[in-house]
Amino acid sequence: MPVLNFKNPSAYLPEIQTSGLRLMLWAGDVVHDGRSDIQRLPGYDVYLCYGFTDGLEENINYLNSLPNGNHVYLCLIDVHREEQMDLFVDLFKGKFSIIDSDYNGNTPAIPLQAYSDLLVSGGTAYHLEGLNSLRMPTEEYLDLLELFAPVLNVESASRRLWTPELIQEARDNRLSVAETWGSPDLKHSYYDGLRSRQERFMKEQRERSPLFLHIWNYDAGNLEDYWRQLPLDILTAPVQNLPAELAYLNQYLPRLYEFLLTLVRRECPGLDQGDKDYMIYIESVVPIATRVSRCQHVLNKRNFCATIRVTPLLVPSLKYVVDTRYTGSPRREYGVTISKV
Repeated sequence: MPVLNFKNPSAYLPEIQTSGLRLMLWAGDVVHDGRSDIQRLPGYDVYLCYGFTDGLEENINYLNSLPNGNHVYLCLIDVHREEQMDLFVDLFKGKFSIIDSDYNGNTPAIPLQAYSDLLVSGGTAYHLEGLNSLRMPTEEYLDLLELFAPVLNVESASRRLWTPELIQEARDNRLSVAETWGSPDLKHSYYDGLRSRQERFMKEQRERSPLFLHIWNYDAGNLEDYWRQLPLDILTAPVQNLPAELAYLNQYLPRLYEFLLTLVRRECPGLDQGDKDYMIYIESVVPIATRVSRCQHVLNKRNFCATIRVTPLLVPSLKYVVDTRYTGSPRREYGVTISKV
């Protein structure tokens, strides 16, 4: 089994004659529950990974035990190094009929142009987006406050405007937060850090939404007008399993669902080749919060499709596909695929 080390500038790289290969991204150097990546993900001709030492040897040993192991390539690469990716693309240009990704932990993503270069005409790629679980829960919480800003209660509205540190300072002094922020005592050097963090928070909040300073123009009566002007990252703030202190916002989820569903019906036809898989995906669940979340998922994927369209030779689809990556029964899932014309 050839190991191609793109991280080593002097490593030998053979000419690849075969086309119609199957590529699995982000697999080949880890062992999960006693099984190597390549054992979990059989049937691929090329595996690409960083080359972490802990599980690399076990993956190599497993491949060497296979009858066709000498025809499988294990590629070691730092995808964030442009020169290494260029070498990989040059070597395998137009060689892949299938490109897929192993979603196990945080994963990067390769550029869309690389998909265009690597796929053969008629080839398909699945699971294109990287996974990042490092987004701070605080950011999602603040997006959620912004989504419902016109109807927040006093406590929630305070969290939208002030840092927890300043809110606690106000409580300790039995003042309102606004009174505390305006107090001459806060100008003392002792509070330099607190003031600096609050000023930075205010700046970030103003940048979060174009309506941050115009919230007083909206209330429960014109909530849809407010939503209509929000950016997508605010409209898709997670609403499932709202924190206990925000549970009162569940009363607005039916209105949010109808609003988002209208957007989906307007924006998504044509992405799933007329099959309207997006409606099946949304309406196949009953809980309103889940339907809202699925509308948000569809809109995010639709936005991703728009970025794919500008890449030459790539055509995106948003539909149900059969996930055949792992051993066992295949499963249907809803997501974005790309095909090369």
